[in-house]
Amino acid sequence: MQQWEQALEDFNRLKEYIDSAPFTNQLQSLQQRTWLIHWSLFIYFNHPDGRDMLIDMFLSRQHPYQKQQPYLNAVQTMCPHILRYLTTAVITNRRRREYMKELIKVIQLESYTYRDPITEFVECLCVNFDFDGAQKKLKECSEVFNNDFFLVALQESFIENARLFVFEIFCQIHECISIK
Repeated sequence: MQQWEQALEDFNRLKEYIDSAPFTNQLQSLQQRTWLIHWSLFIYFNHPDGRDMLIDMFLSRQHPYQKQQPYLNAVQTMCPHILRYLTTAVITNRRRREYMKELIKVIQLESYTYRDPITEFVECLCVNFDFDGAQKKLKECSEVFNNDFFLVALQESFIENARLFVFEIFCQIHECISIK
């Protein structure tokens, strides 16, 4: 029905219910979180603040003493392909770049299970400092965006922000830059 505010309210109620742990074992809780994560993509990629909420759901800690993030754990355990969406959200949101270090750790941990041009772009750029490889992956990202229901509308924003991110990283590691 595309009523994203109402959908977000329903989603938050469902999330609270799942987080209250009414299930008989941890596996059931993990399965419910996995389903919720998949359903959340409809809201997160249509609501005006959706990508901020997506980043908060997976990467921010509500309490400083909190060691585990149950939804990030669910992604790592059951659905590492969601890293594509999380990576896109972080790259397209300049204000949320402080989460890049944590995202890189997760991408590296899960690279044996899941890889795609979007996560490989971040790995080339931020781990290997391979700018040529990052440019190649950025070109491959266009095909991913053209074929992904949730990401198709973000292609231009992603490419623009990714190029800016490449430039930022390049400037951070080089003292002298030739304009050529």
